[in-house]
Order: sequence, then structure tokens, then C-alpha cells
Amino acid sequence: GRVKIRRYLYAQTELAGERFAWHGTGGELLRGWLKALLILMALVGQMFVWIALLGEKQGQAFAVLTFYGLLIALIPVALVGSWRYRLSRTSWRGIRFSFRGGVGQFLGLYLKGVLLTVLTLGFYSPYLLNSIRRFFVQNSWYGNLRLDFDGEGGDLFRAWLLSVLLVLPTLGLY
Repeated sequence: GRVKIRRYLYAQTELAGERFAWHGTGGELLRGWLKALLILMALVGQMFVWIALLGEKQGQAFAVLTFYGLLIALIPVALVGSWRYRLSRTSWRGIRFSFRGGVGQFLGLYLKGVLLTVLTLGFYSPYLLNSIRRFFVQNSWYGNLRLDFDGEGGDLFRAWLLSVLLVLPTLGLY
């Protein structure tokens, strides 16, 4: 069903008189979902192992720290993998898109950004979002043409700050 929806939406998206095309299959999506499920099961399973090895109190604390640490480290892997897959299955005018960024490079950018966001109580998040978008766009290609991105975190910061200030008075509607 998801493949049919993507094919339909891509076919309805037009640029310069030409429509996009989606070339993915349901089997590919199922395999990706099964991989994610196995990884999640392993993350949960490791918690029981640490509790059994270290005892209830110490094992539980170590298991939770390990779970969240690995989860935070796996998010960039999942983001890069899903972006790489989506672009490799997308074409326009019969030419495929591709993603050539590395997981290691993105992992550094992501972990640094998450740490700065936590240390600044969220005020760095617009800059992190801008850095993430820049990484994905500047490592994306259409055939042999590299895409570019010139957005600035400061421009996003003003809109982000306004939304933070107005979220309570507007009961979250802003």
C-alpha cells in the first residue's frame, strides 16, 4: 500500500512539465522494516542481559543508559539509510537521484548538534536542523549534478523562537 501511495504522489508531482517517478517495491520496504524490528529487539534484549549479569539495580541503570546511547547513535544510521534509499528509488525525466554522504560524517554532525542542543536547553535546535538539511541536500545528486543548499540557521532561529514564545498563549495552535 505504501508503495502505491508513493507512486501515485510522485506521479502527481511535476517540475518543469515533467513528473517524478517512484521505483521502490513493497519487498524492499518490508526488508527495511524487518531490519529495524530486529535492531529494536536486540536493543531491548540487551537490557535483560545486563540485568542478569550485573544484578537488578546496577544492571537496570547500565541497561537503560546503553539502550538510549545506542538508540541515539542509531538514529543517524537510520536517517542516512532511509534518505539514500528514497533518493535511489526516485527519478525525474528518467534520471535517478542518489545520495553520496557517509554515515560517519553525519554521525559526528548529529551527535555534536544533539549535545549542543541539550547544553543550550534547545536553543541550538534550529541550527542543528539547518545543519542536517545542509548535509542531506549537499550530498544529494541528480544524475551527475550535485544539489546545493544555502540556508542559514539564524533565519530559522527567528521563526523557531517565535513559535516557542507563542506555543503557550495559543494553546499549541501556533
